[in-house]
Amino acid sequence: EHKNITDESGKAQYIDIAEIQAPSGVAVDSEGNIFTASFAENSIYKVSIFGKKSVFTGSSLIKGPIGLAADSKNNIYVANYNANNILKITPYGSVSIFVEIQKPYCILYDSIHDRLYVTEQQSNKVVKIDL
Repeated sequence: EHKNITDESGKAQYIDIAEIQAPSGVAVDSEGNIFTASFAENSIYKVSIFGKKSVFTGSSLIKGPIGLAADSKNNIYVANYNANNILKITPYGSVSIFVEIQKPYCILYDSIHDRLYVTEQQSNKVVKIDL
């Protein structure tokens, strides 16, 4: 189980990410690991199912990560706002540019159709990307 703090209502549970500056995106893989983007640090953190926090990647390709999504193969996709692209990070931490997109913000993985939906602030549109 994750290390949680439950508020007085008993509904909200908090995961301690105090060291992560400007957390901006969050995704969970099929194993229950939580990934959090740090916009300020240009890094992606991983919180294991046991509560262990670590830098998953601090690749030089990461520039302003906002949204995160995990696919069915546990790849993590990053809406890389300042670099105008979507990054793909494999479960082993290998980072590559997946697709160019102007000012990507929110990102969602659709497991039924195996695709990503990304909001593009530059054009005020939602972009559909088949995987």
